[in-house]
Amino acid sequence: MDEKLGKLKPEDDLRRRAKERLFKNYDGSATMPVVEAKELVHELEVHQIELEMQNEELRRAQLELEESRDNYADLYDFSPVAYLTYDSNGVILEANLTAAKLLNIDRKDLINNELHRFILSSDKDTLYHHNERVFSVKGKHNCELQLKTSKDTRVDILLESVVIYKEGDTTEKCRSVLFDITQRKSSEEQSQRLRTILSNVINSMPSVLVCVDSQIGVTHWNREAECITGIVASDAEGQLLVDVFPRMADWIEVVLEAIRSRQVQRVAKLALDIDERTVLFDLIVYPLTNTDIGGAVIRMDDITERIRLENILIQSEKMRSVGTLAAGMAHEINNPLSGIMQCTQTIERRLSSDLAQNEAVAQHCGISLKSIQAYMDQRGIVQSLQGIRESSSRAAIIVQNMLQFTRNKNALVNRYPVADLIEHSLMLAAQEFSLETHYDFRKIKIVQELEPNLPEVLVVNTEIEQVLLNILQNGAYAMQNNPRTKPQKFTLRARSDGQMIRIEVEDNGPGIPKEICSRIFEPFFTTKEVGSGTGLGLSVSHMIITQNHSGEISVESIPDVATKFIIKLPVAPVPVVSR
Repeated sequence: MDEKLGKLKPEDDLRRRAKERLFKNYDGSATMPVVEAKELVHELEVHQIELEMQNEELRRAQLELEESRDNYADLYDFSPVAYLTYDSNGVILEANLTAAKLLNIDRKDLINNELHRFILSSDKDTLYHHNERVFSVKGKHNCELQLKTSKDTRVDILLESVVIYKEGDTTEKCRSVLFDITQRKSSEEQSQRLRTILSNVINSMPSVLVCVDSQIGVTHWNREAECITGIVASDAEGQLLVDVFPRMADWIEVVLEAIRSRQVQRVAKLALDIDERTVLFDLIVYPLTNTDIGGAVIRMDDITERIRLENILIQSEKMRSVGTLAAGMAHEINNPLSGIMQCTQTIERRLSSDLAQNEAVAQHCGISLKSIQAYMDQRGIVQSLQGIRESSSRAAIIVQNMLQFTRNKNALVNRYPVADLIEHSLMLAAQEFSLETHYDFRKIKIVQELEPNLPEVLVVNTEIEQVLLNILQNGAYAMQNNPRTKPQKFTLRARSDGQMIRIEVEDNGPGIPKEICSRIFEPFFTTKEVGSGTGLGLSVSHMIITQNHSGEISVESIPDVATKFIIKLPVAPVPVVSR
């Protein structure tokens, strides 16, 4: 038995120890039949072979384990993602090569270093609270931080951490993954910047811009849409267009047609009632063609002001034509007026006793010239002839003023007394105002307070008269509603004001509110009813005084008391008399 056991060659330490245990338990005193001994030897040999096979399996498993460990180490070190293991104090215990590269430090210098040293100061509180959650609440936790890898380099990371537990290990450890999200953050910031710019562009547009999907649900709602509807974008988006913009209900078919046909649809001069007034819009619907979800962009442009300006220009053209027509009529009226005046003068001369031929013709006809004159006096014929002559003269003056007023384009600057300009303007106002409104301007009381011996002004007389006429017309229009206890009155003043002549035109009408006074010289601003004024008169007057004559014009008003327009014109230089 000993001989057979002795022949067993030890293959490894395990085999040797097995043999020692066998010999230790075998005392040599037992006897065994030969058959049993042979069976035992056979079993031992089989068992030996089994042990050798198991040993081979163990070696192969060990080699595979070592290879797997090496592969894991390679995967760990050369992973594109950074891995760290640190304790509850933030001391780094393990790190892969990617983490060292990300933190821009050798791995040997990274181990036993503190993680917070690599974090920007502004994010250290975030890291502190992150670690608190990781070590107190089970599960995976993450946060975004910025690393300071060098003076000029900042890296955005997503830190994802979880606590790991090992039996027999009392140290709490946290295994973390560091994802470099610098590119993603940059893309997000760029995308957000573009969204902000696009949003600002859309919200800065004066047009209403609304985006809808194929079901007419609102997907975008700009600031002008908020102003028109009173509904903010956050409340409008996701709602049906007809629910947030009921005034568009009649035009939903236009939007649907644009989506169906993928063709731009237009509606001109769409009238909507907004804030108790009618506003005109041009509606344009653009289908979204480069998207699978469909939809459209609705654009609404407020054209109310444009239409009003167009109407004003049309009216201005009409007035221009009327002015040309009036000038032609004035020429035509001059001819019969001249004939009337000449015939009246001829009649008076034929009845005069100063001409001997008149007396001779009367005697030839058997009539006394004195009897004729007595008859005409008693019947008022002489007075009628004088009236015809005076009226004709007054009409001739009106025609002359009209012609002079329509010839102001090429008028030259000249020296004029202020009193003459005021007087001529009053004459124009009296005639023109009565012609336009059938209202007798001459019923308005006119008070003139003119400083004597005023210096002349260097002006285009027709332009200054146009300004004064416009102010007088506006004042007369305002005073029409004066109560009977407040007779209408204009007070015109003129006096020296340094190197300027100050002209004041004051009426005792209802006055002008303060908020309107600040806008009264704006183009197209008017408080008159639609069709009663264009809002150009005072803006043109302001241009004439300030730009054409280097003067000043302003307004002062006390509501329910009076309104005063103040014009300042430079004094004409004293002419040099040559000797």
